[in-house]
Amino acid sequence: MSFKPLLSELVAKGKPLAEIVVEVEYSETLESVTNLLDQLAPDIGAAIEPAYFQAFDQPIVYELRMDATREALEREFGWVLSRDPYDEETYIWEETNQPQFYPSSLSGKIIQMGLTQPGASDNGNDDTVSYDHKFENTYPPNE
Repeated sequence: MSFKPLLSELVAKGKPLAEIVVEVEYSETLESVTNLLDQLAPDIGAAIEPAYFQAFDQPIVYELRMDATREALEREFGWVLSRDPYDEETYIWEETNQPQFYPSSLSGKIIQMGLTQPGASDNGNDDTVSYDHKFENTYPPNE
């Protein structure tokens, strides 16, 4: 997955990104929902990638995966995550809740979203890197 400039900058500073697999409604295409997610904010990146688990004797299966900061997930979906130690060297994402809402552009297009642990951009560090960015596309709950 290629990153947007803000995501690349944050990863370079050591900020772990949550990686999410997005299950799309059957009436929607992966491409259309991927584009909508990718356009939400500079701290969210979405792409269509080969699924992690593949049957060796079947055609390749693709899935929509999204990398995002925990701040983006809370702002855009009401999904609250924390970064908690698993052992002395490893951190994992803990979910306080599930996504609470979707921006109006995604309403009815997503079945569910779930974390991968660890994700491809999860460097294992505690989530202490903060950033300040003005976001034009923020959505209040129940929009």
